[in-house]
Amino acid sequence: TGLVRNVLDTENGNNPIADDYQILNNGNDVTANYAITPVAGTLTVTTKTITLTAEAASKTYGNADPTFVANFGEDDLEGEDSIEVTFTREEGEDVGTYKVTPVASNSNYTIQIEPATLTIEQRPVTIRTGSDSKTYDGQALTNSDVSIEGLAAGESVTLTAIGTIRNAGSTPNTYSIDWTAAKESNYSVTDDLGTLEVTRRVVTLTSGSDSKAYDGNVLTMNKATDMTVGGDGFVAGEGANYTITGRQTTVGSSRNTFTYMLIPGTLTGNYDITMIYGTLTVLDAEEAASPDVTTGGLPGGGTPDDTTDPDNTPTGGNTPGTTTGRGVQNYKLTITYQTSDGTVLDTFTRTYANGQQYVVRSPERAGYTVDIDTVFGTINGEDVTRTVTYEPAVYTLTIYVQSIVNGTVVSEPIVRRLSAGEDYNIPIPGVNGYSLLTSSVEGTMPASNREITVFAIPAGTNPSRTHRVIQIEDYGTPLGIAESILGNGEIIE
Repeated sequence: TGLVRNVLDTENGNNPIADDYQILNNGNDVTANYAITPVAGTLTVTTKTITLTAEAASKTYGNADPTFVANFGEDDLEGEDSIEVTFTREEGEDVGTYKVTPVASNSNYTIQIEPATLTIEQRPVTIRTGSDSKTYDGQALTNSDVSIEGLAAGESVTLTAIGTIRNAGSTPNTYSIDWTAAKESNYSVTDDLGTLEVTRRVVTLTSGSDSKAYDGNVLTMNKATDMTVGGDGFVAGEGANYTITGRQTTVGSSRNTFTYMLIPGTLTGNYDITMIYGTLTVLDAEEAASPDVTTGGLPGGGTPDDTTDPDNTPTGGNTPGTTTGRGVQNYKLTITYQTSDGTVLDTFTRTYANGQQYVVRSPERAGYTVDIDTVFGTINGEDVTRTVTYEPAVYTLTIYVQSIVNGTVVSEPIVRRLSAGEDYNIPIPGVNGYSLLTSSVEGTMPASNREITVFAIPAGTNPSRTHRVIQIEDYGTPLGIAESILGNGEIIE
């Protein structure tokens, strides 16, 4: 009749069977007929061994711990048994890995513990800086705007935007950071940097225009004071020196040509300079007495060159639509100079007498080709309107790869067709058996064909990289157009 279910804390862990018994004979109690000495048996319940396994967990630095979880094996607990589980973990809040241990006990079970880990991951933050732009003015461009997003509560950093740019171009607005009130290793930083951009100043240089009646002497306007600087102009302390070469002696017109050289401290890259040539006009006596020429400048090229032969000009000539004076009616020639996208660059207008011939050469514009070199014809009783279109000129860039030892061209030339002013950055393919002194060629296409030579060193040659003397004989191109790139920034032109 003894019964035990749970493990009891008795001697040796055993539970003696109670001596409660009867002896029955055909259902009748005959216990009293016997002298009985009871010998008690033993019922023993041992503890069950089970495993409690913690689950790995993670969190972002600065956040509260997650709820830890641990599990017994599937059929480990008997019946409706349940065991309360608590957790302990290693101390620490910085990024890293920490041991998490579940804690549980029950006298009916021997519990084996399997710890896990808590991983604290870096906290993402974003640092942003401001952007700004301006036209070059000789002063540094900065923007002090800087901020950080995502720091853990109670922590801070000191940020300073340090990006700066003075000359034309662009640069990221970088920053410096002081982590004295936070720990850098606890954070993953993403930069969202602004851009500081300085654009070129647009400057027009215009030589003077003048006219006079023919007197056998040369007409010039070649003083520095005859030059006009327009557009944004030069920054104070910067500028150019001019050499004005235009001359006109006989009856007719020509451009007042000039060249310029930037003074020291004035960088080409900070300016977008357009040259506009004035016009020098020598008139015959009658034309000088009643001038009728109106011209304008063409950016990048100059004024149109009117080569009308004065011998073909009928006598007389009045304002358009009139027949006073000698009775010869005048009409207007209008030439519009524009780019292929319809942008008007300039217009040329002049009044001619009916029956007069006109020949107007289209002005040159660096980096462009023109569809009509010369506008010509005869005034025939009506105004004349013409359009001249400028297209970007395309030139050939040829890159040769040449042995530095014997001058042999060691690969097929690289050929590109580019517009004047177009930037290029062309990778140079490797050549088997050679080491290139540069892996790419970059620059801006001039208004002419360009040839560039990249030197290559044969394998096993000059392992000590001692200096070499290189003599360049001829490139078959105009002076200053051919280049040889030797490496390390050295260029021979």
